[in-house]
Amino acid sequence: MSPRLPAVDALFERFTQGVQPGCAVGVIRDGALVHAAGYGFADTARGEGIDADTVFNIASTSKQFTAFALLLLARDGLLSLDDSVRKHIPELPAYAEAVTLRQLMHHLGGLRSYIDLLLLGGRTFAERTTRENALRVIGRQRGFDDVPGHAFAYSNTGYFLMSLVIERVSSRTLAD
Repeated sequence: MSPRLPAVDALFERFTQGVQPGCAVGVIRDGALVHAAGYGFADTARGEGIDADTVFNIASTSKQFTAFALLLLARDGLLSLDDSVRKHIPELPAYAEAVTLRQLMHHLGGLRSYIDLLLLGGRTFAERTTRENALRVIGRQRGFDDVPGHAFAYSNTGYFLMSLVIERVSSRTLAD
């Protein structure tokens, strides 16, 4: 059972009345988790409640942190923004044109959307995608949606690859 603080439960009690969107709350004090709870519903139409273990898709809110972590590694001289992504992820195919970390950061990499590729392969949004699944489908692509550096195209693929580079170069998880 997750730790609970009655005062925090009281603050979020209004989310426990009826079927309504809610939230998950974690409180850390002196490095220790002292409260973990969910209140209300993650999906009101399907009646899916929120608890301390509910996984949320935070989508693109993590991109700013990914870019910042990459910039910190560049500042510290551990990589260059002009490195080819293949320097750090050699299992990617040898593209006709190099795709740089800078291009990935600015959504100019030209790489195909791994999400679209997975959906075309029969997966659904409801299925959880592993890092291995995503890297596998990206690695099978030999071509581009556009020439790298040529046109802006919002790219989850680029940021996924940047997260792998960060973890490999720093030997730490992106969450750390």
